Amino acid sequence: MVINERAKKSRHRKIFGSTGSGKSFSVCEMLQRALSFYQCRGCVITPKHEEDNFIALAKYYKERGKVIYMGEDGDPFNPVQIVIDEQVLGNSKKAYSKAYFRHVRNLKAGLQTWLNVSDTAKGYMESTIHWLYADNGIDRHKPETWKRETWPMLEDIWKKWDADSRDMSLSVQTRNIAASLAQRAAAIAPGGTFNYFNQQTTPIDYSNLDLIVFDISGVDEEIQDAVNVWVTGILGSRFNTDPNQETIIVVDEARVLLRNPELNYFLKDGIALGRSYGVWFWLITQNPSDFAKNNADEEFKMNIPISIIMGADIDNSNIDQVKTYFNLTDSQVEQLIGCQPGEGLLIVNGEVYLCRFEPATEEYATYKGLDVEEAVIPTMHFEGYKIKTEFQKVIDQSHLILREMIEGDESKLRDEGWIKKTRQPTIKGRGSCSVWYKKGELNGDLVNIEGFGKMTFEHLLGVVQVQTWLIEHGIKCEVNHNNEADVIFWVGDKTYAVEWEKAHSHTFEQLKGKLGRLLNDYEDFRFACAATPEEYEVINAAIPSQYMAPRGAALIQWLNEVTSGNMTKNTLPDNPFEGEELQEITFEEVKKRLPAFVWEKIYPNLEETQKEALVNGIKEKIRAGYYKEQDEIHTKAKEALREEEEQTQEQENSLNPLVSNGPEEIGAL
Repeated sequence: MVINERAKKSRHRKIFGSTGSGKSFSVCEMLQRALSFYQCRGCVITPKHEEDNFIALAKYYKERGKVIYMGEDGDPFNPVQIVIDEQVLGNSKKAYSKAYFRHVRNLKAGLQTWLNVSDTAKGYMESTIHWLYADNGIDRHKPETWKRETWPMLEDIWKKWDADSRDMSLSVQTRNIAASLAQRAAAIAPGGTFNYFNQQTTPIDYSNLDLIVFDISGVDEEIQDAVNVWVTGILGSRFNTDPNQETIIVVDEARVLLRNPELNYFLKDGIALGRSYGVWFWLITQNPSDFAKNNADEEFKMNIPISIIMGADIDNSNIDQVKTYFNLTDSQVEQLIGCQPGEGLLIVNGEVYLCRFEPATEEYATYKGLDVEEAVIPTMHFEGYKIKTEFQKVIDQSHLILREMIEGDESKLRDEGWIKKTRQPTIKGRGSCSVWYKKGELNGDLVNIEGFGKMTFEHLLGVVQVQTWLIEHGIKCEVNHNNEADVIFWVGDKTYAVEWEKAHSHTFEQLKGKLGRLLNDYEDFRFACAATPEEYEVINAAIPSQYMAPRGAALIQWLNEVTSGNMTKNTLPDNPFEGEELQEITFEEVKKRLPAFVWEKIYPNLEETQKEALVNGIKEKIRAGYYKEQDEIHTKAKEALREEEEQTQEQENSLNPLVSNGPEEIGAL
């Protein structure tokens, strides 16, 4: 496929992609090739300090490339200075006047972004900016006044606001506005936090550079968005007056310029007039909704013919927005989700194509700042996939495949009859996941798994996710969807369980019966369920809260606790009936001897048959030597733990001079 950009009215681009999608790397590749192919100039504004990618690319151009590090210890930058090319403007008063008003609007926009200025204060702010230039002898109608070695600074604006706040000749409203602005902008006052912007000039000759990278990562976060606005506006104004060389301006975080209707005006102007001035914007953002703000959507769609969506690690919350914004089909969405880093969809005038960005060895070396001999391009794309050995049994049993179970190109699963189901609930927290299932095995919301029978897809997926988490953490586990707990796992000598429960799948009595069995059979357990109030309340009617774990943070926290040994014991005592005769053990004795929390879990109104079953279960454990065996195990474990703690304490004491001196000397100290 060949796209003739020279034949198009504009060469603006929109690039979307989440962190880890290969977005910056792909833009670097496109930019380097564009600079070479079109013999144009490139400017990049990035809030991320990365020695590879953009910064390495600028260094590759040597004296024709420049990295401007902005911040307290960075290069001088004066937002008040009007950056121009005198050779281009010549002596045209109209050109100077136009450049002047464009810069005032940009300076005001950055201040508004930082200070969150009210509508009533905007007029006053603009008037003080005009006053500042006039007071320093800068006249938009007299080009000779622009030839100067020093310029006013941000602190001069603050001084004006501070003076006006105390000028009794002004109205009360004006004094109040000035006082408010002076207070908010105190950081640009002499000696303020942002005093590093109070530079006389910005000593950069833009005219002899092929690539300029503005690294604004060193700028305080509070004012970083404002600096993004100033730099983008200055570059747009500076280069749309130069018809001799086209310029690509890459805005790495375009969201701040897109979301505010008063800040994206120069983007819309520049995009609409790009062909006339030879300035092309490449706008990079993580969220397509940024373009849909402030009713600017149609203007951007009309004037930006090329869009690129990087698919790898795309946030599930953005999938619907991407689908709607670009009018993608379900199959195109599936293609996007299956992309590896450096892959995505290319959209040109509504036509959608799969694309892949793969640098040549020389290009890769450039982006990474390496010698060509040292550069080894990592394998980013796989021909096929490989199932991780530890998950083979899980896949054979469940007929489900999660992304973490395989290595390589998961899209190849489709060729073998697997179907991808996206936006499924995940046990790991917020968001969703994707899962592959065998064609023909899903009937509505039910699956029929050999050996386990019918169950809901949600139930099966939840159990498989718990099993997968345990295997990833090296925990031995088994799955049983029938009478036993759904997932059983072992940590040391202890056995734990997870029962995946769905509201209304069991009666109240059945749930209480499950609870009784789990209390008897496992060290600890949880009833896992969907993280919705409706699901939780229905199950909670029979299962106490302390034995429930909605999928997400609660379930993962419990799994982390029990598998790391940090749990608080909350089960039956090891042997509450030591020395008792079996015939003397009655339900009342059980109720009296066991902790109160047991009755909160089983509930006091048990039927006689349930009481008898509980007592008989305890008697069976005594006959089998269960409690005695547990006592021995726990005693040995406690002794081993005590010895380990004593050894650790001795080692710490030997390293601590205060402890080694003894208590008397410590007291003296």
